[in-house]
Amino acid sequence: MKYLGGKSKSASQITKFIIEYSKLHHPSFTSYFEPFCGSLAVVSKINEKNYFHKIIANDFQPDLIQLWVELQQDVLELPECITEQDYNNSRNIESPSSFKAVCGFFLSFGGKYFAGYADKYKGKSKRNFYDEMTKGLTKLKSFIIGIEFFCSSYLDFKPNNCVIYCDPPYHKKCGYKGVGEKFDHNFFWETMREWSKNNCVFISELEAPDDFKCIFEITANRSMQKNGRTKKTEKIFILLP
Repeated sequence: MKYLGGKSKSASQITKFIIEYSKLHHPSFTSYFEPFCGSLAVVSKINEKNYFHKIIANDFQPDLIQLWVELQQDVLELPECITEQDYNNSRNIESPSSFKAVCGFFLSFGGKYFAGYADKYKGKSKRNFYDEMTKGLTKLKSFIIGIEFFCSSYLDFKPNNCVIYCDPPYHKKCGYKGVGEKFDHNFFWETMREWSKNNCVFISELEAPDDFKCIFEITANRSMQKNGRTKKTEKIFILLP
């Protein structure tokens, strides 16, 4: 499933690194927390490995969390198809709504929140975005059993003795859509400094303040663009001791 800023292509490598680093440096930390869980690309892989005893996934986007809770509880109901009119009408549905999440994120062009009905832009491609989305949800369902879901600001949490993976809205990139709130990057880094005192905190970003060190980096291919395939670099930072 396409999701703007999602980690689907790098999730396996990120997961392997987080678990190996945690085993080596923080073996007593048995809880895992993602305050910006998004499409669940990483947390579902973490859960699949069955290393942590407790896993918490949070996101400030209410429609996404509603979707994940309904999927986990096996009560998600979707129509046999979603037309462009259905897509457009879903913009006005009151949140939280799993249907709104499906349309706004996973049936939108490039996975960008309500960027346009994906089928409208597929040209001569025979791709079926709705079918891809439903197959993706079906596959994901078995990997989110036992995860505790929350819909809140990351600032509402006071984690302690946890392994934490943060994938916030990237600085100078497309904002955090669908929540009506501008992300304060400076305050985020201040919070990460505070969290790092009693937790192992990994942060995905393209750049970080000088007191944070990049300890993991991979380069992956993006989808085909007008000018050909482009590269995307993933970096993970931690606070220097």
